[in-house]
Amino acid sequence: MKCLSILKPLSIKLQKRDIDVYEAYNHIKDLKGKLQDIRGDIDKYCSDWYGMAKTTARKANIEPSMPRVVGRQQHRSNVEAGAPKDYYKRALTIPLLDHLISEIDTYFDTNPECASSITKFLRRKSCASCFAVLCR
Repeated sequence: MKCLSILKPLSIKLQKRDIDVYEAYNHIKDLKGKLQDIRGDIDKYCSDWYGMAKTTARKANIEPSMPRVVGRQQHRSNVEAGAPKDYYKRALTIPLLDHLISEIDTYFDTNPECASSITKFLRRKSCASCFAVLCR
């Protein structure tokens, strides 16, 4: 929940009609920086998040646990960990953060030159379409 809540403000901003392409790229770059900061200090963040999850579980009378570790596993993650906190950090939190960062790299080129070239392209296309409408 905490990893994905970081994405919500960007998602809302990108859905606005009047967002500038350059501004959107800056937001994406900031988001990637936040995710990398969390990944760099994963022990602190994971401890905080696990504490919140444990508190919520306690209210529902649920004891935190982890799957047993077996010698050979084919259908699920088989992470060795001494405690549930370590298991969830290694099996869920780290892979999710790494996936989010790699997806941002895949779908968004955070190079400012790319944003400016997209802006120029959109201006040319919008001017050409406006001219076509005026000529009709």
